[in-house]
Parts: sequence; structure tokens; C-alpha cells
Amino acid sequence: MYVQHLRSRAQLELAHKELQTSAARIQELTLLNERQRMARELHDTLVQDLAGLIRQLDVAGSLLAHQRTERAQAILQESSAAARSALVEARSAIGDLRAEIPPIASLGQAVQEEIERFSSATGIACHCDLTALPLVPSSQEEQVVKAISEWLTNVARHAQAKHAWVRTSHTGETLTIEIGDDGIGFSSEVTMQAGHYGLLGLRERARLAQGRFEVKSAIGEGTVLLLHLLLEREEG
Repeated sequence: MYVQHLRSRAQLELAHKELQTSAARIQELTLLNERQRMARELHDTLVQDLAGLIRQLDVAGSLLAHQRTERAQAILQESSAAARSALVEARSAIGDLRAEIPPIASLGQAVQEEIERFSSATGIACHCDLTALPLVPSSQEEQVVKAISEWLTNVARHAQAKHAWVRTSHTGETLTIEIGDDGIGFSSEVTMQAGHYGLLGLRERARLAQGRFEVKSAIGEGTVLLLHLLLEREEG
């Protein structure tokens, strides 16, 4: 019995070490995924903004060389405004990298605050139905908030919409979060491009939340994002 006890203890210690190793690896992969997402976001925003600024400055220089000072001045003013916007986005991205995410006291409240910030900043009315959100397991809440925030940001940047909405529904073991807008939309081929609307980052968000997402859009008919989450019963 003593030998059996020693063996059991050794097995428990080994299992504990393996569990610690697995947890550390999961954390490492999560951080890597987040860094890769931020790298793509910086490329899709900051790099593209800087490339646009360079083109504008080149045009302004050419205009000045041909004594077209009025048009050159207008382009320089546009470039200055674009540079300020790029600086704001860069600072926001850096802040996201540095900041520690506080625990979510209420998922519904967190999502409502994101929606209010979106409407306040853009003037776009956003209707919501969040009645099914309490069904989201706590382990998925952070990714849900980030996915909604990212998509609303993309609506502000690209959609040229007048109205947007966030709706939730529950069927069986699946919770669906629908985020839509009545903007300009885009063709189905564009959904395959990682840089447009941050689709690759959103796909990773869905995967981290153990779900999947789909995008429905057409030119002139707005865009709808559907985030499907498989609900799991939480222990305890």
C-alpha cells in the first residue's frame, strides 16, 4: 500500500506539471494570436494611411512645381487631417497592446457601452437587442466584446452607413450575435481578402470563442456579420 501510495503521488505530481505546461502553452499561443492580430490591424490602418499620405504629398509637390499653389494647399490640409487621424489610431493600437483588460462585470453593460461609444463618435444610430447575451459563458465574454467592438469600428471606417444594429438570438445550443449596417456593402469576392473589414481578425476572434462567423454583403445593400457561438454548460 505504501508503494502504491508513492506511485499515485508521483502520478499526480506528473499530471500537475503537465497541466502547468499546457496552461503556459495555451497562454503563449493566445498572446501570439493577439500580437498577430494587432500586427495585421496596424498594417491595415497605419501602413495604409502612411502610404496614402506619401501619395498626397507627392501630388502636392508636383502641383507646387507647376505653380498650382491653391490646389497644393488644399491637398496639404487634407494630408494634415489624415495624419492626425492616423496618429489617433496608432495610439489606440499601442494602448490596446499595453493595457490589461479588466474583468467584465456585465457582458450586456460592456456591449452597451461599446454601442454608445460607436454612436457618439459616428452619429450612426445603432439599435440593439441583447436579451440573449446572459447565455454567453464567462470564458467567451472577452472575445465577444472585442469582436463587436472591432466590427463596429469597421462599420465606422468603411460602411458609410446611416443605421446599424446588434441583435442576439438563441436556438438550441447556439447563440447568434448579428451585427449589421445599411451602408455601401461589398462584393462576395472581397470577403476572401484578409485586409478588408478585418475579416481575418474577426475569424480568429470567433475561433478563440469556440464559434464561427459568416459575413453577408452585397454592393449597395449593407453588410451583416453573424457570430455563432456553441453554448456550453459551465461547471459549478
